[in-house]
Amino acid sequence: MALTITETKKYAAIAGVGTASGTDTYTVSIPEVTAYILGMHLIIKFPNGNTSTSSLNVNGLGVKNILKGVTSTLAVNDILNNQMMELAYDGTSFQLINSAPIAYVNSVGNNLFNYYNFR
Repeated sequence: MALTITETKKYAAIAGVGTASGTDTYTVSIPEVTAYILGMHLIIKFPNGNTSTSSLNVNGLGVKNILKGVTSTLAVNDILNNQMMELAYDGTSFQLINSAPIAYVNSVGNNLFNYYNFR
């Protein structure tokens, strides 16, 4: 049975989808988001990859750092040009949910099983 978008959001906890602007200090407009809520997930397309530590401001609600591995700031190219990323709000910052070191992905030869399990 296929789920409607509303049902998918409910079960997947995806609060919204949008395209960011900027580089490193990203902004995005997502009409469904009216406040930062613990556990909220967003799918963001980043037209510009990051060149250093990064932050995201959704709908002018305030700048939040983007982290990986719970507490680590982003390294250069953790976000690539035109990459779709899932982020979750932890109450303080956004955490990248689907990030993997490029070297690891390349080392498994883009094996989809490994790629998606560690992404």
